[in-house]
Amino acid sequence: MPDRPLLPLPGPVPERRAAGNPPRESVRPPGRGRQGARLGPRFDRLAAALGDPAQLAALQSDPNSIAPDRAIVFEVASTLSDFYAAAANIPGLELLAEAEIEAMADADFVTVERERERPDRSVSERLYFAMPDVAALRELVRLWRHWQQHDALPYGFGKWKPIFERLRDMRPWGPQDRLPDDVIAIWREQLGTAPEASQRVELELWYLDGTARRSAGRESVRGQVAEAGGRVVHEADIEEIRYTALLAELPAAVIQRMIDDRTVSLARIDGLMFIRPQSVAAVIPPEDDDGAGLSVADQTRGTGPLAADAPLAALLDGLPLAGHALLAGRLTIEDPDGLSSRYGNAAEQVHGTEMASLIVHGDLQENGAPLPRPLYVRPVLHGNGIGRSEVFPSDRLLLDTIYRCVRRLFEGEAGEAPTAPSVRILNLSLGDALRPFAGMMSPWARLIDWLAYRYRLLVIVSAGNILDDLDIAGAQSWGALETTDARARTGTVLQAVNATRAQRSLLAPAEAINALTIGAGHWESGPAGPVTGMQLDPYDGLELPNVSSGLGLGYRRGVKPELLFAGGRERLALRQSQNPVRARLPAVAHGFGVEAACPDRTGRLDRTRRTFGTSPAAALATRAAHRVIDTLLDIGGGSLHGETPLLDLGLMAKVLLVHGAAWDPAAAVLVQQIADPAGNASWQHQDDDVARFLGFGRCDVERVIACAANRAIIVGSGSIRRDQAAVFRLPLPPSLENIAEWRAVTTTLAWLTPVSPRHRFYRDAQLRIEPGGSADLGAGVERSRRTVPQPTKDAAHRGTVFHERRAGEAGVGFADNGDIVLRISCSSPTDALEADDEVPFALAVSIETGPASAISVYNEVRTAVLARVRAQVQPQAR
Repeated sequence: MPDRPLLPLPGPVPERRAAGNPPRESVRPPGRGRQGARLGPRFDRLAAALGDPAQLAALQSDPNSIAPDRAIVFEVASTLSDFYAAAANIPGLELLAEAEIEAMADADFVTVERERERPDRSVSERLYFAMPDVAALRELVRLWRHWQQHDALPYGFGKWKPIFERLRDMRPWGPQDRLPDDVIAIWREQLGTAPEASQRVELELWYLDGTARRSAGRESVRGQVAEAGGRVVHEADIEEIRYTALLAELPAAVIQRMIDDRTVSLARIDGLMFIRPQSVAAVIPPEDDDGAGLSVADQTRGTGPLAADAPLAALLDGLPLAGHALLAGRLTIEDPDGLSSRYGNAAEQVHGTEMASLIVHGDLQENGAPLPRPLYVRPVLHGNGIGRSEVFPSDRLLLDTIYRCVRRLFEGEAGEAPTAPSVRILNLSLGDALRPFAGMMSPWARLIDWLAYRYRLLVIVSAGNILDDLDIAGAQSWGALETTDARARTGTVLQAVNATRAQRSLLAPAEAINALTIGAGHWESGPAGPVTGMQLDPYDGLELPNVSSGLGLGYRRGVKPELLFAGGRERLALRQSQNPVRARLPAVAHGFGVEAACPDRTGRLDRTRRTFGTSPAAALATRAAHRVIDTLLDIGGGSLHGETPLLDLGLMAKVLLVHGAAWDPAAAVLVQQIADPAGNASWQHQDDDVARFLGFGRCDVERVIACAANRAIIVGSGSIRRDQAAVFRLPLPPSLENIAEWRAVTTTLAWLTPVSPRHRFYRDAQLRIEPGGSADLGAGVERSRRTVPQPTKDAAHRGTVFHERRAGEAGVGFADNGDIVLRISCSSPTDALEADDEVPFALAVSIETGPASAISVYNEVRTAVLARVRAQVQPQAR
């Protein structure tokens, strides 16, 4: 146990007060005239067809028409308070989903800021997906005509007024939507490599209410796959996330026909939402280096008994080399799907071995102690028989595999008991290389969010590695880039990354809001080797993400990835020397990277090697979370309050990992200068650009597993319900009052939210934390971009983690009876959170002074905190 352990959070004082509604944007037309008038001819045609059975039949067979039982899209500018309520007034109009996109301003709509029109700014649009029957379409036409003629709507339909005012378009969901351009590009590449090879695709259907309707939809698609000469390999229906899909194998000729013309074949099926290539594991494939770069493990590191049998962390990955000297006796491996039999030899077991080693031991260059508990491992990859790459099983939908894996841990499978219900941390150092985040939540991310909330898990996900070449337009030649000043080279490379950031977004499921997403920081523990072989180190010691690390932001511009962990000082290698200078990622981490156990081709079980990327970074984050939970268990035997809130341990690890994060100020300034060289953007957009790269910053786990003489950390967990609030009063050190010296207060709030997959707000629970008393927290601290660079307050509230650091130096008299007063409130943007639903949260607050301070912050705060905790018999957040 640390000499100065973390302090327990005193219970809150309940407060019942309605929370505020989400903020609204302002979008209005730049001139006068009717919005939505462009839809008049479309509604006229629709009206004629609905009155004539023959025309209606023709309408239904036209793939370009709005027709009954066909998904339609309402494109609406700006935010609507409640499209659901408006849709509910029309029986037979089933709302399927919502999404949010950015569109350019035009003659009809423009963004307004501070009463000034900004045609240079994009306009937020909402897409509402619905499926009408004939009666619903008739009612829509009736309402539209009434609106055109009277500039008003009949009684009871007033909620349609803002929709019609802001309606850009109403159109059928068609082939262009089902087959986006990125899918066509992937298919072209796949057929270019193997022109005659059949391809496996994932057919995601619209999720209709009613099991029978969904079964009928899948049966219809199954028949049309057979007509096209294909076959259905697997199917899944996951009600909790509104996901129903088929995995199909299609002949190359069918794929080619859809590439040539998206309006033919399966792309015309009304019930289909998306057609996508089968998920591909986003792992950096190791190159056969003939043993170069391999080391011999220090076998004394893995010895010694485990302190407990029950695992706290689970790894879903490739099959580790269980007999490796560093892993023997430290893994609990379950393989009910028999994926171990799909490895040709032990040399293929690369990714799982590396991840397990990094979780258990950390970077081997640090000589850290192994974890005291076994690591649970469930293989979800297998060897592909070509080189040493590992792949997802091709005979199952990936989401079904992940869903079954996690449910087996906590609920068992096929009548069996749960296999590892003690697990609080789930590691996914994997991603889908063919599913970059582009604004809409992927099904995989939705599944992770549901699993995290359902089982109160800390899910740690890698941001994804973007392996594309990088064109460095700011460099005249490779030689000039090599010889330039190191800081200037950093700026040049960073500028190239920023120019392609749209192509370097997160890979699914990294956008999941309940998960902690980890980027690969450009650092490592060991000494860097010599730079050789036409390679260079792109960054000069700043705490930046690697060039290959997937960039944020996340859903609705939330902070993603949240944290950076060591991903190795990734090098760039020469691809093209000039016109333009083009760099590629090296396939082998010679002279750089984090060190982990690995297999080799000779069968030795004591080899190690260096590796790099977001997968190792996520593994190291998992180890850090495990160390945090170990510390919490050491302090209180499972609880800081004498109880046993084991379910909250993952959430408390989440809040403490983020609590230990901060931006590198020099890196933040450089990113801001690169992203906005003219300084035209608002400061909020500038800070969002920095958060895109840095998230909340680099995590220093040593700061949060113990306190210091000048720093006290108070941490605890609880739950809250919608439209309620809880106030926490935390003591300041009395000796700091009226003393003019530097002090800081850091506040971090993390929670797990249920989600509504078809609602644009997605999060059912939004928590906010604000001063509950004095605006300066009674300690003379303030939030300042100049003194404490960090993500904006709004950005920090968009996900499920809020992290804020305030600082000051003035001597002030304490307010609020010498307490920091914090108010946590809960609202439901989707309005789907029931009144009795509990939203679990964890709160961490640290109070610190400078290292040379004579004030005993820890002892003074500890005395006051423990007195309050003892006085509270049943501390709860309600």
